[in-house]
This record gives sequence, structure tokens and C-alpha cells, in this order.
Amino acid sequence: HFLLIMVSFAILEITGTFLWFVLMFSIVMCLMLIGWRVSLRLLLRGYRKKGRNLINVVIIGTGDTAKYIYEEMTSDVSAGFRVLGFFSNDLKASRSFKNYLGRLDKLPKFFVENRIDEIYYTLPITTGEHLRPIASFAKEHMINFFVIPDFSRILKRKIDMAFLGNVPLFKYASEPLAKKNNRFTKRICDIIFSSLVIILTYPLLFMIVGLLIKLTSPGPIIFKQERTGLRGGNFACYKFRTMRKNEEADSLQATKNDKRITPIGAFLRKTNLDEMPQFINVIKGDMSVVGPRPHMTAHTDEYSQRIDRYMFRHMVKPGITGWAQVNGFRGETAELADMEGRVEHDVWYIENWSVLLDINIIIRTVWNTIRGEKKAY
Repeated sequence: HFLLIMVSFAILEITGTFLWFVLMFSIVMCLMLIGWRVSLRLLLRGYRKKGRNLINVVIIGTGDTAKYIYEEMTSDVSAGFRVLGFFSNDLKASRSFKNYLGRLDKLPKFFVENRIDEIYYTLPITTGEHLRPIASFAKEHMINFFVIPDFSRILKRKIDMAFLGNVPLFKYASEPLAKKNNRFTKRICDIIFSSLVIILTYPLLFMIVGLLIKLTSPGPIIFKQERTGLRGGNFACYKFRTMRKNEEADSLQATKNDKRITPIGAFLRKTNLDEMPQFINVIKGDMSVVGPRPHMTAHTDEYSQRIDRYMFRHMVKPGITGWAQVNGFRGETAELADMEGRVEHDVWYIENWSVLLDINIIIRTVWNTIRGEKKAY
């Protein structure tokens, strides 16, 4: 509204004291509104910490979804939930729940003895013979009733809900970078950041690093390797050469104390300087500054057959650094679990991308480089 008023004043050529009055009034009102919201939240948080103004909740089920709902409700006191406990007929699964309240037929008696505001039903709908009676019970006693369908074992992605008439439809949620405006924003940020890095560091960096590489081992300064990129396509990924020429460069990952690595190569890998030529890949459009790390094509062929959702990481451009790397999943993947952890983090990044997340990853990458990383070899 403030911007609309200012544009209107500019069009109408309104200036002087009245303009400044409106400007100051708008700023003061904005600050007061922010202050009011923050103060209200703090007061509500303190009030609820004392056990007041809480919503009494009962959860039906003792599966993974029930646990997740419980953790979400109890992670923040200001949310205002008080989980009274869980009801389930699965006595075996219920043993791990400290606040297990009993079988489903105990719910009516519990309601008489306790106030229930909301019921969350987390049992599988496909075997939901208890769904209708519990829903009817909630409606009869004016309890808010929520059904939480558990697709976690079937559809391992975020789900959006829509309606076709009165029929609910569930579909895969669109990733943020599926939107053209988000891709455009990320591309502009990539070009600006990479251009600054190239202009400020490349002339001196290439001269010094190139000379050291040439003096310590025969071969080219830049190492080019086919890597898997956007939508599974291949591209030539650039790096400073850190190894002596060998026939296993395109199939065997670097390992700790790898004899193929040159002395200057070890330093470049430790400081991540070997990745600097990839800013050229970013300018060319093959890569992004932040994204899933590009893998050798041989590894793509192998792990796409062994790890669920592996190819999903190619929904976006690969990055010089990424969410998996700043969380410790970098370097050699000696065990399958290492690659599974990397893929899990890459998928999370794609599903939760934002400009602020990219900035966070870049800052953490710089910090990790300064302090050193165990798997930087």
C-alpha cells in the first residue's frame, strides 16, 4: 500500500510537506505494526510456556507419521499444542511410545475424563475401518478432526492437494526451480557472482596455480572430464589438474593418501581451489554456483540403478558446492550409505530451494574451507 501511495504521488506530482507527512506516517505505522506482532508473539509464547491457552491434542496411530506429527507439535511451545497421547490397536508399535493411552475403543472413556480439542488420524486410509466411527465421534462431540494420509512409503516427495469437484486429488508438489521466475533469478545470481569471481581472482590465480602445476608434473593445467548435468545430459566439467595422468581418472574416485595426487594437487583439493575453473562452467550455463555436485558418468550409471531417486538430483543444474557438501557428504563415497546420504541432501535442496538457502550454503562453504574439512582429499 505504501508503494502504491508513493507511485500515485509521483504520478500526481504531489510534493512538499504533505508528502513528507505521509512518508513519515507510513514508516512509523509500519514499525508499530512489526513491533505489535513481535510483542504479541513473545507474550503468547510466555503465556503458553505456563501451560495456558493450549490446544489439547490426541493422535490416532503409532507409526512414523504419528511420530513426525508429535515432534512438529512439541518442537515449538508457541505453537500452542499439548499432545495428551496416542491411541492405537498396534500394541507392538505402541511399546515405544511413553504416552500411549490405549486401544481405540478407550477413546470415548478418555474423552469423558479429559478435554480434547483436536484429533489427528494418522492410520493408513487403505485399512481405515476406524476412520468413519472416529470421525463421527469427533463431530458428535464438537472436536476438530484431521486426517493425515501417509504417503511416505509410496510417494517419497512432497504432495500438493487439489480438488476436482468434490473429489480430492493428490499430486507431486512442484519444486521451486520448476518455476521460470525462480530459474531466472538463480541464473542472474549465478552470472553476477561468477563474473565477480572471474574478474577479481582469475588473472593472478591462473598464473600462479598454472605455473605450479606445470612445474610439479607433466600435463595440462586444466583437467576436463565428462560429468552428468541437467536432465541427465553430459558436459565437460573443468578443474585444475590435481593428479598425474592415469587411466582410472574417469572411473576411480580420489581416496585418502591417493598416490595419483600431486603435491600441489593435494593443496588445491584441501582448499577447494581445484574447483575454481568451474565458474567458467557456470557462465557457460552448464552449472550453477550452488546445486548437487556433478558425478562422473560411470558413477551415474552405477548409482542410478542402486539408489532410489538418484536421477531426481539432475532436475536442476549441478553446482560448484551444495547442501550435501556443507553437511559433510563430500569427497569419496566408499560406502553406499555415503552416496545415499548425499542424494538425500541433494533432493532436500531441490525441494526447498531459495535464494537465502544458496547464500547460506556459499557462506558455509567458505567457512568450511577456512577451517578445513576431513574429507577434502
